[in-house]
Amino acid sequence: VTVNVADVVEGGGSASTSTINDLNGNPITLISSAGTVVGFQLVAAPANSDPALTYPNGWFDFQVTGLTPGQSVTITMQLFNGSAPDSVYKCDAAGSCGQFPAAILSDALSFNLTDGGVGDSDGVVNGVITDPVAPVVGGGVTGPAGPAGPTGPSGPSGPSGSDGKNQETEFKATGCSVGNPERVGIELPILLLMSLLMVGVRRRT
Repeated sequence: VTVNVADVVEGGGSASTSTINDLNGNPITLISSAGTVVGFQLVAAPANSDPALTYPNGWFDFQVTGLTPGQSVTITMQLFNGSAPDSVYKCDAAGSCGQFPAAILSDALSFNLTDGGVGDSDGVVNGVITDPVAPVVGGGVTGPAGPAGPTGPSGPSGPSGSDGKNQETEFKATGCSVGNPERVGIELPILLLMSLLMVGVRRRT
């Protein structure tokens, strides 16, 4: 997409343009809707720029002068064909850097700056806007992984007998056997004695 300078000129005014080469030697044109663009140049990345992002065109610095104090302007950057920036990265008067609101259409991007306000890195209402800026390509950052879900409770262990031995019964094809032979030896005589008593009672009746 090629930007028409007339499209970004404020009513009754004239746009100011400046063209330089980016980090790879490709031309970049900067257009301000008002004032005069001066000092448009390629600079080193600020110390507070995010190292996780990619700035394939490099970082740029420029000023817009000749403004009415407090005036706002629209800045348009025309990159070389096929650049396809994702976002714009800027630093403020406090030195903090971050993504900046911008309209992006293919290889052109535009954003608004206000003297002494949003986007003016000198932070002073003086008719001059100072702006370090960088187009970002592929600037999405992967967020941290979410916390793992809680581990489910383990199931209860099997019951134990009163004497500490498992009271399980094993069934076989020929019958059944109880898994505690000590109790069998005690209970069998008691059952025989009860049977004899019952027989004696029946005979008396």
